[in-house]
Amino acid sequence: MDIVLQFVLLTAGILLLLKGADYFVKSASAFADQLAVPKIVIGLTIVAFGTSTPELIVNIFASIEAKDAITIGNV
Repeated sequence: MDIVLQFVLLTAGILLLLKGADYFVKSASAFADQLAVPKIVIGLTIVAFGTSTPELIVNIFASIEAKDAITIGNV
């Protein structure tokens, strides 16, 4: 793959990651306001779950495919 294309894809990925993280935090903050609970409670529960979910999914698929080294490495 051309180095320029790789750089463009990397830059686009970083920008999308930043935008998604910003949207996620703003949405969690608005959710806390709607429920009238402290934002720290939402941060400790929903945001923590949301940031741990990708690792959990990787571990589940690694276990299903019997990739024990990946599963143990992520614990």
